[in-house]
Amino acid sequence: MLQEIQFEKYNKKGADYHYKQINKFNFKNFNISVLARYQKHVNLVVNYLKNNLKNNNEIKILDIGCGDGVLLYLINKKIKKNNIKLYGVDLSEMALEVARKKLQNGFFIKTDVYNLKFEDSFFDIVISSDVIEHVNYPDKMLEEIKRVCKKNAFVAISTPIKYTKKPLDKMHFQEFFQEDFFNLMEKIFYKL
Repeated sequence: MLQEIQFEKYNKKGADYHYKQINKFNFKNFNISVLARYQKHVNLVVNYLKNNLKNNNEIKILDIGCGDGVLLYLINKKIKKNNIKLYGVDLSEMALEVARKKLQNGFFIKTDVYNLKFEDSFFDIVISSDVIEHVNYPDKMLEEIKRVCKKNAFVAISTPIKYTKKPLDKMHFQEFFQEDFFNLMEKIFYKL
């Protein structure tokens, strides 16, 4: 197996750098495109829950590559329901420590995307924001996501769209042209 690229941004920018990027009052680090990307995921999850939550059954949400937990934090702020259980996985213990402090009702586990430490058909919603381009085996990541999803689960995965033959970001193992990404998603999730 190929060696994964080490994600160094937490060491360079701080374990909570995503929180700094979405803070409109932090003029030095605020990044409107990062905030917009997260808001897109939040809106997708909130709309899905509004349209599909018909009773008070427990809903389990997993964020793959959650980092400092900012996406789950934003979802939690928007939803605020007792029957929503939030889970995050990441390889950075430093970032997970921030996630645990910011979102004390969440469950955060250090693990890789190929060996999620959850039983089959566990999650109602799985999200992953700009993580798949960092892994060597995106099909294996998606297969593992599929394994932990319940039947008819909601899955939202985003990635930067590729514009050049070589990845523009040295932290990306690979980037996807839009059609290639759609084909990969369809291959794995055609029937969930």
